[in-house]
Amino acid sequence: MRWKRLTRWCLGLLVALAGMGALPTTPAYAEDQVRLETVGDWSVSALQLSSEGDALTTSVPWGQEIDVRLVLEPGSDNAGLRYNFGWRFGDTWDEWDSLALHGAEQADATWSFRPTKVGRYYVFADAIAPDGRKETLDATIEVDKGWSFDGLALDKTSPQYVDTDLTLSVQVSGVRSKAVVFNYVWQRDNWADWSSTVKETGEHVTERSHTYTFTHSGDYTLYVDCHDQETGQTWTYEQDFRVNKTWNLERLDLSYETPLYIGGGVYGTAVVSGDTAGLKYNFVWERDGWADWNSNLRAGSYTSSSTMSWVPIAVSGTYSFAVDVVDAHGEQQTVSVGGVVVGSPVRDRMTSMAQGYASNTSWLIMIDTTNNYLGIYRGGRGAWNLDRFWICSTGAPATPTVLGEYTVKAKGYSFGHGYTCYYYTQFYGDYLIHSVKYYQGTFNVLDGRMGMNISEGCIRLPIDQAKWIWDNVPTGTKVVTYR
Repeated sequence: MRWKRLTRWCLGLLVALAGMGALPTTPAYAEDQVRLETVGDWSVSALQLSSEGDALTTSVPWGQEIDVRLVLEPGSDNAGLRYNFGWRFGDTWDEWDSLALHGAEQADATWSFRPTKVGRYYVFADAIAPDGRKETLDATIEVDKGWSFDGLALDKTSPQYVDTDLTLSVQVSGVRSKAVVFNYVWQRDNWADWSSTVKETGEHVTERSHTYTFTHSGDYTLYVDCHDQETGQTWTYEQDFRVNKTWNLERLDLSYETPLYIGGGVYGTAVVSGDTAGLKYNFVWERDGWADWNSNLRAGSYTSSSTMSWVPIAVSGTYSFAVDVVDAHGEQQTVSVGGVVVGSPVRDRMTSMAQGYASNTSWLIMIDTTNNYLGIYRGGRGAWNLDRFWICSTGAPATPTVLGEYTVKAKGYSFGHGYTCYYYTQFYGDYLIHSVKYYQGTFNVLDGRMGMNISEGCIRLPIDQAKWIWDNVPTGTKVVTYR
């Protein structure tokens, strides 16, 4: 587009206006205050890029200087024009520069610069008139890195076993390929573990292959960072790979009599396929959600035997068994078997008897005064479910616990003379369910024996269990004592 600039005839127009009274007529105004610079017609035509004498259209090799020339339309008057040249790297303005940024606009319509990076450059040029008006043209040029990535090659197919040598080769070519150095990176199972040549040695390497020996199974990704030492830029390429163990823990086989009662026991065998040399084992058991547990490690150390020795059962409950198998590299695999129910003749008899009783609440307390167990049930007649099963102490032979059917009545915090018992629940006269004996007014245990016939007829429990009944079991609940 051609711009029309003000010329001297504008001055004549202003003088004429002054003669009409529209402007002051003093010579000072006409000669001193209205001073307009003459600017001829001009317009930009093209932005030309070249390098080493050759015109550039799409790309230029890295390292070559780019010559930039802003061309005006034929017949343009370039008197007084100044030029600003600049560049931007990539699609953002994070990296850019220009003459104007340094206050260095010039009268020459040509300029040169040398790109320092590989990638897309946007080159721009401004033609600026003395009155501040300007026209801008830009051009795009790709700076070629002078080398190409031709692929990654593995000497073995996926999957492979641990301790197998795996060589990864990177293929690059081109006149500048010698400027490229490499960082070989691996990561396993979404970066649960990783390493690289830079991490291990502190620097890139020139070798175009690298050998790995993986000691853990998993899903690996192998990366190669191709670092251009001259541009400072890095390109990363990757390859997925699977590594398997040489062994596999298939299952844990258990052996025990059914039904399983207290006094019985459990054997176990870890069934492992593949190479079992050097494996070690940790067998674990737990009862009732880890209320009690043990293992080889807890008792001392791993065992080299794949067979779990006899586990004697001293307490009823629901048991789970597991085995940890660990190889020479520390890789571990675990399997478990749960839901092994150990019955108790005492508990089974109590539960069977409970079904014949009704309660005014949805709770029922059963007390075996011979074996010294207390059971708390939820539900209703014929459908009672055991909720708590605790060892307790009941009446001594000389002061036995009353036998029969009773009802929860009053509750209180403490009682005693010369001792203190806490959280009592009355079920008949002076017969109570309460904590063990403490020294009077303290929480220092005076007599904490459990599972014995030693009381004056009451039912003794550890304090936390006595408090649980005190907090949860409502008045009106049926209490059955039997032997």
